[in-house]
Amino acid sequence: MRRYDYEYNRKSKIWIILLLLIVLVVCFSGCGADFLSRFEGTEEIASGLSTVSEAMTGVVSDASSYLESEFGIGIEIDGLNDTKTETKKKLKKGVEKAKEVKEQLDEEGILSAPSDINLHDVDGKGKNYAFTYDGEEYSAVYTKDNWKIINSYKIANNEDMKIICSALIEEHPVHGSDMESYRTPDDMAYEWEQHNLAYAFLPDDNRWKARTKDVDLNPEDQGLSFTEIYERQTGKQMTIDELMKHMKEG
Repeated sequence: MRRYDYEYNRKSKIWIILLLLIVLVVCFSGCGADFLSRFEGTEEIASGLSTVSEAMTGVVSDASSYLESEFGIGIEIDGLNDTKTETKKKLKKGVEKAKEVKEQLDEEGILSAPSDINLHDVDGKGKNYAFTYDGEEYSAVYTKDNWKIINSYKIANNEDMKIICSALIEEHPVHGSDMESYRTPDDMAYEWEQHNLAYAFLPDDNRWKARTKDVDLNPEDQGLSFTEIYERQTGKQMTIDELMKHMKEG
């Protein structure tokens, strides 16, 4: 009887240790809730651990490659080990939203010519303008060498962006960064894209999100990625630590 109790207790301790290890791994990876819902009732614990590890690595790897290609921000997977679960969720959600915006950019547009948006001077002072896109009226404000489009994040098609920028240029051209050449619809649309991607990526409670909803088309930002615009305006390099700081805001 004692031998039976000994064997039973020994096996129980082994299972308890295994379960504790599972909990530690799950907590460390920040996937506790997902793990419980996905693997409840699973018989193969080792298989479950492997799947959790692969899933978490896949999420971070996907985020890493996307941020590197779109924002020039490199992420080391190991560097996220100490990141809180909520921050990781924000990162994943931001990447998914930015990808959706990226896909919309390449869809077929609805505009054929600059005249389609009916850009017009609201008060006759050459500053406050309005135009119509997809049944909605937008405001565009012109100051010297600068067009500001209010709620520009709502317009998510690259070809239509170019046509809208063509209409703005016809009304008031904007100098390029060398202050000799002039900006083109293509490079204006690129800057607009960067703002849209950043707006989609940033959490709703982030203070920078409000600064990306209205694109400013000016000489200084010609040809710059969002990362470069951020660094120029803040004087800070957009590293993974800097990015995570914005993910944690709010």
